[in-house]
Amino acid sequence: FDSTNITAKFKRARLLFKMQDYNNSLMEGLSLVSQDSSEPAIFLLLARIYKEMGDLQNSIKYFTWGTSLLSEFNALKKELESGA
Repeated sequence: FDSTNITAKFKRARLLFKMQDYNNSLMEGLSLVSQDSSEPAIFLLLARIYKEMGDLQNSIKYFTWGTSLLSEFNALKKELESGA
């Protein structure tokens, strides 16, 4: 396991989440945010983890950040596809 590979760490965090190991999944996810704060999937995974842990305030916060990043990416994609 390469602890610097963001994709590998994300897959590990997601697997830990699926195994209901929320504490370790959360630690992995928060570590990912510190490495790459521009990936919506990381924020959305953290929102799910916090929701499962019963922390709705953090769940909403990370969900909001994740969907905001997703909106920005979709707007940029449309702009690039239209040739603007």
